[in-house]
Amino acid sequence: MQFRQSLLYILGKRVSGWSGVPVDRVLSDLLRRIDGAIAAGVVGFDGIVVEAAVSDPDFNPEVAAAEANTLLITAMKTMENFGAGSVTDVLITAERVVFYLRPLNKDYWLGIALNSSRANLGKLRLEVKKAAPLLQREVSS
Repeated sequence: MQFRQSLLYILGKRVSGWSGVPVDRVLSDLLRRIDGAIAAGVVGFDGIVVEAAVSDPDFNPEVAAAEANTLLITAMKTMENFGAGSVTDVLITAERVVFYLRPLNKDYWLGIALNSSRANLGKLRLEVKKAAPLLQREVSS
């Protein structure tokens, strides 16, 4: 049964009501599926990386997570102060890198770094939409 569920996820099918796909596999799959992705990680709101997958050896996920954590918390507080509701995601674009940050729950968030020249933001959002529920179940259990 576990093999079948894992296979369904890998093939891109919707898996509901099942937990158990390893976080590192989900992150590695995100890197493989999203054009231009160079790193993906689950990070605590303390800025510490819980799990990460990196395709660029020059990219330091710990430094990126610590910096992005501050930005995400600031965005969340700003939207709260404006009465705009909960932040669903934050996209930061720079000349060479795009950061995508998405809260998973009150304790953890997903971060993905992409090469700006190769980033496919539509594919990014589609793949995150599929992977987020799996990650949310894993970090909530």
